Amino acid sequence: MLDFIQAKGALVDREIVELIHMRDLIRFGKARDLRIDAGLSCVEVARALGVHKVTLYHWERGSHRPRGEAAVKYAAFLLDLESLPGAQRSP
Repeated sequence: MLDFIQAKGALVDREIVELIHMRDLIRFGKARDLRIDAGLSCVEVARALGVHKVTLYHWERGSHRPRGEAAVKYAAFLLDLESLPGAQRSP
């Protein structure tokens, strides 16, 4: 069963909303800040997501966009980091 939420008057799959939020975090440079504030290295996060550290580097700088299942995992990861006490809040 799909998990839907209300967004701008329409029902939207939660994963889509999380992906949009992730892209905003990347665009405004907050994704990297969240990782660093959590005390995590690029290598640790890349390994947890199942991607190469250079891939994560490019995602954080906005030169490449996460796609597919990796994008969904990265979006969920960033949301988890935002929920940590003292985390920087999104734009």
